[in-house]
Amino acid sequence: MRALSRTTPANPIDCDADPRPISRAAGDSYPERVNEFELTASKDVVTIGGKIAFTLTNVGDAPQVIGEKYKYNILRQNDGWEPVYYTTQQAAWTDLGLHVYPGGGFRWPFTITSERIERRNGYNPAYHVCAPLKPGEYRFAFFGLGDNVVATRFTVKDP
Repeated sequence: MRALSRTTPANPIDCDADPRPISRAAGDSYPERVNEFELTASKDVVTIGGKIAFTLTNVGDAPQVIGEKYKYNILRQNDGWEPVYYTTQQAAWTDLGLHVYPGGGFRWPFTITSERIERRNGYNPAYHVCAPLKPGEYRFAFFGLGDNVVATRFTVKDP
């Protein structure tokens, strides 16, 4: 499994300058398994300051073609799913088709802090967090499976 770079975008954005939310995968619910892919979290509960990783695995018997690893979002439950990420760029993603063999996939490690879980995303929009992360229910969603989305929920709590 390939890990994401842990670097943050080069220039933080001015969150008062009307950034756009990354609203992909903001629907009501998505399964943890679809099209022979399964999305899991390394733990169900993470404390602010702690680490969590999400893993997408081809659990089928044949190679599959999926979108690239940057097609993810993290959302917080607050009277509906609200994105935690914002961007000042055009919210469009590159659309590479990647072959993933059985047992293969992607891994995304994060450290959850109250200020950021920002990532540099290749040729895709830079993701920025504009409000402190608070305890509550969140989900990590991958939208690189054609018309399908997989998601897994996790809880963030105070230390």
